[in-house]
Amino acid sequence: MAVQNIPEELRVRYQCAAEALAKRAAGLYSSDATVDQDTRKWLDDAAPLVWQNAQGITPDEYFFITTLYGPMNSKPQLTVIRKFFGPLFLQAAGHDIGKLVPEMPEFAGLPWPYMKPRLCKMGRFLRSSGISMQGLSLIHI
Repeated sequence: MAVQNIPEELRVRYQCAAEALAKRAAGLYSSDATVDQDTRKWLDDAAPLVWQNAQGITPDEYFFITTLYGPMNSKPQLTVIRKFFGPLFLQAAGHDIGKLVPEMPEFAGLPWPYMKPRLCKMGRFLRSSGISMQGLSLIHI
């Protein structure tokens, strides 16, 4: 996907935010090597979900999962993610955050009011920018 549609102002803001986060998270990256495997093991404990790749988590899957974490402990998080992963993320969106739109009935029942707007706002951003979550994750400013 072409990234030239992203306004320069947004690139600068993204770079500043990324640099600020990198400074605050210094030293936290040592455990990142197993995040994909640990997350999949946790979510697949009862029964495997349908992942896009045999290993790892795609940027779309990661954004969806982390949005549905919510302010809950791990058992309710697991329940919510597993409940919406199939019908909303797989079937309605086809593994693609960019396809999420507010009119989708599969959003019904999300437990926290910020979840649907966050997912839809990212979907709208991706569509209007002509970029995918994978493309967004690869932007090096």
